[in-house]
Formats: sequence, structure tokens, C-alpha cells
Amino acid sequence: VEDSPVKVFEVFLDILYNKKIALEVFGFQFLADLYFLAEMYLHDFLKNLIVKEVSSRNIDSGNLLEAVKVAENNAHLREFSNSLFSISYEFMRKSDLESISDIFDKEDVSEENSFTLHRLMAASKRSRPNPSDVCKNCQHEPCLDGKELTKSNFVSGTSVSRPSGVKNNNTRRKTVNICGDQVKYEYAFAHGPVITYLVKFSELTFKCT
Repeated sequence: VEDSPVKVFEVFLDILYNKKIALEVFGFQFLADLYFLAEMYLHDFLKNLIVKEVSSRNIDSGNLLEAVKVAENNAHLREFSNSLFSISYEFMRKSDLESISDIFDKEDVSEENSFTLHRLMAASKRSRPNPSDVCKNCQHEPCLDGKELTKSNFVSGTSVSRPSGVKNNNTRRKTVNICGDQVKYEYAFAHGPVITYLVKFSELTFKCT
């Protein structure tokens, strides 16, 4: 396929033939190329999987610039690009001035990189929500009620639900911390003990209402 790397097309064919593929092993540009093929061949399920994978990733000072460049270069893939910008803005919002300065120090001070980082800082500032609009439980705007927990949207001490768990109005679940690829949460009874569980992120959803 023209404009598609051979390796990406091979993975796309594997997915079409129901071969299990771990998207987490691929870089941002590879996922962009794969998303392009999914859009070309109207494979909405794969597109959603790729966006979900990107949204679950953690951005740090080491991969921030790469993420933003891939997002900018693939702006025509709107949902994919927006998911990359979203996790990049989230990193910038949570970073202090020293962390941001480290990014500038680490990166090659080329004109292109400088413009990219400055655009990111400006866009991140514009995207910051009004404090009154931020949900008091999930600490996000818009509110993530009913959405799955991921490493990138995790908040300690927030109320959550476990759709596959036992329904009991006299209990509550609150997140504690991240343990590798799992999340620890407390399961407490109204008048009883507090039990701690360790589960996959996908097993929990935010409970903000």
C-alpha cells in the first residue's frame, strides 16, 4: 500500500486475520501509520483500540517531544492526533517549572524543537480548565464518570466502581495507588472492615455521581 510502511501493513493484515497483537509494544509513529490504514479500510474497531492504547500511555520528559511531533504531523487523523495531544497536555499541566525546564535542557535546541515546545506550552496553558469546572472526585474536566481508569487519568483517593463486582449500596471503593500495571483500591463496608484489592485498570470505572 502506498504511503504505508511494509511492517505496519503486515501487522494490519495480522489483525484482519484475528491474530492477537499487543499494541503497547509499538511507538507513536507506528500507531499513527496503523491508524491511517484502519481509517482507509473503515476499520472502526481498530481505530478505537489504537486511541484507547494511546490514551492509556504515560508521557514523560523523554517522550513528550516525540508525541507532540507525531500528533502535529498526523493532524489529519483527528481522533488519533487529539489523543496524543491530550496526554501531552495532561503531562504539562501536572509538571512544575523545573520539570519543564529539564525538557528544554534535554532536547536538541533546534529551531523546529524550540517552536514545537513553545507551541505545546501555549496550547497547554489555553487548555487548562477553570477550577470550578473540575470534578471534585476524578479531578478532571470534563468529568470522567463511568470511564475506565488508566495510568494517565489515575487519581488517588477517588471513588470508583467495579462493574464486574458485587453490587452493594452500603459499600464504597476508593483508589489507593498504582502497582505496576495494576491499581490498588480499598473496598469498605459502612460498618465493617476495609479490604484492599489489586486489579487491572480496565476493571474499574470512575464513580462521580
